[in-house]
Amino acid sequence: MTDPFLAAFDALPTGAFSARYENARWDAAKTSLVDGRSWKLVARRAGGGGYVSLNL
Repeated sequence: MTDPFLAAFDALPTGAFSARYENARWDAAKTSLVDGRSWKLVARRAGGGGYVSLNL
C-alpha cells in the first residue's frame, strides 16, 4: 500500500508552482537533490505570514 503523504508529495510538480490553501495563495518550489535520492519543498504564503520548508 502506498503512503498517502508520499503519494501526495509525488503528485506535486517539480520546479516552481502556486497553490491555494485556506483561501491563501502559496508560492512553492519542489527540488530534486542528490540525483533524486532527496527532495526539498519550500513554500511561502503570498503577502507574508507563512513559510514551510521540508526535506525528504
